[in-house]
Parts: sequence; C-alpha cells; structure tokens
Amino acid sequence: GMPIPFINAARAHEKWFVNEASVPPGAPDFYRDVDPWTVGAILAICSALALGRVAEARFAAAPFVAPLRKLRLRLRRHAVSAVTVTTGFFLMFAAARGILLADNLPAPTTAAGTVALAAEGMIGALLFVGWLVPLAALGLLVLYLSLFVFFAPFEAVDYLHYVGIAVFLISWSKGRFSAAWLTGRESYGGTPLTNIGYRTLRIATGLALAWLALSKWLAPGLHFALLDIYAAWNPLVMLHSVDFNWLNRENYVFLLAVVEMTFALFAITGTLTRLVAVMLMPMFVASSVFIGVEDIAGHLPLIGIFFALAVADHE
Repeated sequence: GMPIPFINAARAHEKWFVNEASVPPGAPDFYRDVDPWTVGAILAICSALALGRVAEARFAAAPFVAPLRKLRLRLRRHAVSAVTVTTGFFLMFAAARGILLADNLPAPTTAAGTVALAAEGMIGALLFVGWLVPLAALGLLVLYLSLFVFFAPFEAVDYLHYVGIAVFLISWSKGRFSAAWLTGRESYGGTPLTNIGYRTLRIATGLALAWLALSKWLAPGLHFALLDIYAAWNPLVMLHSVDFNWLNRENYVFLLAVVEMTFALFAITGTLTRLVAVMLMPMFVASSVFIGVEDIAGHLPLIGIFFALAVADHE
C-alpha cells in the first residue's frame, strides 16, 4: 500500500520553516483549471465522505467495537488533561521563545506584545497544572483574538483550533490528575454543555485543517520550498525510492491537499470522528522524522485535541 509518510508530512506547518515572503505566488495551472485532476479530487473527496457515512453505520455494529469501547471508557477520564497539558506546555514553550501561538508569529516588540507574552506564559502554566482551567481557557480565547490585532487577519485563521480548545475547556473544566481534579470529580461529558464544547473543538479543528488544505491549492509554493529545504530526506524522496517516480512535486502537493481536505471535512461533518482522530495523532508526530523534534512542539495542542476527540463522551 501507499507508505504512511505520503500523508504525514502534509501536516508540517510550512510557515514555521519557510520564509513566506521569499516564495513566489501562484500555482500550477492544473491546480485551478477544470481538468481530470480537479474533477477527480472533488469526486474522491465526495466519495470518501459518502463511504464514511455508510461505514459509520456499520462500524457501530461490528464485533470488534465492544473491546474498543471498553478501552475508550478507560481513557476518557484523560481527555481534558490531554488538551490542557499539551496546550499548556506549548504555550509556555512559545512564551519563552517570544512567539504567540505559532513559530511564524513573533510577538511585537512593544508593551502590548510583552503583555501578550506574559499572559501566554501564565495561561500555559495554569493549563499545564490544571488550575482555574475555565479562566485560563477564556484567556486563551482572548490571546487568539489578539492575533487579529497584531498580525494580518489570515495569519490567525491558520490557528482556529485554539478557539475550539478554549470552548472545549470552558465546557469541561476538570481533567484527571489535574490540580482542579483534587477538589472534585471530573466530568466524562455527555451533557448539553460538554456536547457543545466537543462539537466546537471538532468543527474548529476541521476548519483549521480545511484552511491549510485550501492554502496548498492556492499557494503550493510554500510546500515546494519546504521540500527544497529538506531535499535529501522527505516523503517524496521516500516515494521515489519505492518506484513512485511518476509522482512529481506538483502532483504530490496537490494530492496532499486532497488528503488534508478529506480529513478536514470528516472532522467538520463528524463522520467517523474517533477513527479519524486516531489516524491523525501519529501522523502529526511522524512529521518530526523529516523535520525534527521542534515540529512536535508546535503540534502538541493538535495531538491533545485528537486524543480528546477519540475518547471523550459526546452525543
């Protein structure tokens, strides 16, 4: 079958490693023309969603689901902590590096930028230990909205999943073994409020992935440049080593965008959510094989999100 690296490096955020200003605009004609590639992409995405809906109905009745459900019920108590610990650690890491929520968003060297960095570090610490989580989550939402003040609006759209994290944590609050958990029993979800939090987390993350996929179609130069930076060791090189020589970098990035958009639409529509979340977790970790461990730090919040989407209770 197709090697896993064909998918996983699609999620290395190009803007963290490529100087966007140095990349020429535009895309190959076949990305935008009505041709077999674009028609095939639309048909493939629609077919995948339709098959996903059918599979979801049959999946619930499959004999192997019962033991998986038992495992999920044991893990669900860690859903909130997975989000708070991964997000909190990254926020502290980001504050120490002088960035706001992402490597490509350096904090302005102004009083407002300094305050935002201090707030980021404090929010991260509260989330990491699991204390005053709803208040910290509200602060995270404000911090995300500040990106629209400090940077161009489209830069903030890349990180829409932070809105999902904030609403999810406001709705759920307590994580297993967190500081707040010591003062009361945690919630496993399944209430109207936690359902809203779960749904917001799922949809916001799906929209962020869809935006990244759309960016590959509209401005593939960023990923072309990333492949050039890691020319000796990247998924395309691996594919060529196993006789996929017909796949050039233009076709490769186009197909990555299709895969990303498919996963994004599965998340947005809630199709096979748990399965998709389980599939995405190792993919985001595996990109460090090609880019380095610094890539994992930026993806930690997403890894926490996928764990929560896979195990948390919801209707």
